[in-house]
Amino acid sequence: MAKVLTNAIANLALEQKIEQHNEFLALTIHDIRNPLGSMMLFAKMLKKQVYGELNEKQHNYVHRIIDVGQYLLQLINNLLDLSKANSSQITLNLETITPEKLGAQIVDLFAEQARDRGLQLHFLSDPHCPCFQGDATHIKQILINLLANAIKFTVQGSVTLRLYTQSPWIYFAIEDTGIGIKPEDQQKLFHPFTQIQHDLDNIPKGTGLGLAVSLSLAKLHGGNITVRSQAGQGSTFILSLPKNTP
Repeated sequence: MAKVLTNAIANLALEQKIEQHNEFLALTIHDIRNPLGSMMLFAKMLKKQVYGELNEKQHNYVHRIIDVGQYLLQLINNLLDLSKANSSQITLNLETITPEKLGAQIVDLFAEQARDRGLQLHFLSDPHCPCFQGDATHIKQILINLLANAIKFTVQGSVTLRLYTQSPWIYFAIEDTGIGIKPEDQQKLFHPFTQIQHDLDNIPKGTGLGLAVSLSLAKLHGGNITVRSQAGQGSTFILSLPKNTP
């Protein structure tokens, strides 16, 4: 009996420490995100040459600032959501979502980035896909993570977001002509802080947070994320969501 009580007290203390850690992490992330957002705003104004014309070297530097800033914002958002997921703090704010409209918005976000990298970016939509209930903010984050990865690991060719339906599911498939993933690495993809080795020197390994967070958010919707890939032959990540989210 005494041992059970001791274990219960230890578990309670551990839970309190985890909660304090997550609260501290959330506050820190918010403190970082606000000035970073301001930096991104100023960089985008420079890019639009609001304060005067830029030469080619300056233009390239501004592009790099924006690219790094977007990566940091994505990393911060993933850290925040991972912290919430670990403490079961994520709740779904359900609303009616038009999948074709959502897909078009996500592709539009990456149009300029894909163009700057010399990639073709496509959106192929089944016009018969019905509206469904879901948390638009979290579903957008999933698609942003998946599309960002596809563009990041595609040196040449194309990235396609394909929307289709097969009862009772709605599918968002992100297809790329990138470096692909070895079979032995595919099992590690959705583990947080797991780095997959690749041979592209100019691409950072990353934290592995994006896919882990995306899978957690998909499962909160009653959905899933699967991957089909072969090394050197590109990858397809498929987000499946039920038409009627619980």
